[in-house]
Amino acid sequence: TGFPSAKITEYTLLSEGDGQRREYLLNLPLYDGVEHLEIGVNLGAEITKAIEKHLLDKQPVVYYGTSIAQGGCASRPGLAFTSILSRKLNRAFVNFGFSGNGTIETSVGQAMCETDAALFVIDCNPNTKAELIYERTVALVEMLKKRKPEVPILLVEGFMNESNYFNPASGVNENIRNKNGELKRAYKTLIKSGTAGLYYRNGDDLIGRDHEGTVDGIHPNDIGMLRIADALYPTLNK
Repeated sequence: TGFPSAKITEYTLLSEGDGQRREYLLNLPLYDGVEHLEIGVNLGAEITKAIEKHLLDKQPVVYYGTSIAQGGCASRPGLAFTSILSRKLNRAFVNFGFSGNGTIETSVGQAMCETDAALFVIDCNPNTKAELIYERTVALVEMLKKRKPEVPILLVEGFMNESNYFNPASGVNENIRNKNGELKRAYKTLIKSGTAGLYYRNGDDLIGRDHEGTVDGIHPNDIGMLRIADALYPTLNK
C-alpha cells in the first residue's frame, strides 16, 4: 500500500522482484482525488498493457450508495466491499458512493445511465430520510428503466446500527426498520406495476451479528467490508 504523506508522495510498492512477468491491479484512493500518477520501473524492466482484459471484458456494475459504499472506513482502497466484489466477480464497479449524501436522486440516475452497465444497485437508505425513500425510489427506478430497460436493478436495505445497542433510547434502529419498510413498499409498488428486472436484498446479515463489523457503530471496518461483500456476492453473481 502506498500511504500518502503529502500532496505529492513517492512510494516503493515492489522491490527485489524475481524477474517474472506479472499483472497487477492498482486500487486508487477512495476519498482523495488523484490528479497525476506515474509508475516507474527499473532500467531493463518494462511495463505494458495487461495481456488479458481482467475486469474490463465484461459490463460493469454501477453501485449508488453512501459513504459505506464509497469505502469508509476500509484500511486500504482494495478492501472497500465494492473493490472486493470487483475481484470476486472479475468485473469493474463504477462506485457512486457519496459521503454524507447518496439520497436516491434522479440527477445521479442520469449520470448512472452514461455507463453501459450490467447492473444498477441502489443502496442509499442510510442517508435518505424515511419519508423520501418511497417516492424517490419509485422515481429513480422508473427513470432508469425508461433509459436502460434491459439493465436489472437491485435495491439493498440498510443494516442495523451497532451504536443503537449502546443507546437503545435513540431509536436509531427503529428508524432504519422504517426506512427499510419504505424501500420494500416501493419495491412492491414497482413490481405490481409490471416493472421487470427489479430485485431486492434485505440487510439483516450484511455485517454479521456479533457486533464486530464496524468502526463507529455505522461504518464497516475491514471485517464488515468483507462480510458485506460475501453477503452480496451470491445475489450480484446471479
